[in-house]
Amino acid sequence: AILKPKPLWTGKQVFSLIIPPGINYERRSGWHEDSDQKDMSSGDTQVKIENGELLTGTLCKKSLGSSSGGLVHVIWMDHGPNMARLFLNHVQTVVNYWLLQ
Repeated sequence: AILKPKPLWTGKQVFSLIIPPGINYERRSGWHEDSDQKDMSSGDTQVKIENGELLTGTLCKKSLGSSSGGLVHVIWMDHGPNMARLFLNHVQTVVNYWLLQ
């Protein structure tokens, strides 16, 4: 992140704060091209979370949604419904804060 003239956080760092620890997740964003089979994509379309830290990727409805394989579904299955509820609550708090800035 940026340290000077004042400390600033990246979106990935902020989002990593609300992902429960122990979550490991890999998925491609909705606009990922099927022809791109590399480990890292230039469009940041391959979402990778290790131990609750968002390393790469852009989160979208496909990667976040509650459908099978989405991050909400993974949190529900790994940590239970209460942790999924807390995660959704924290996501909404971050979005509300961002919208009001």
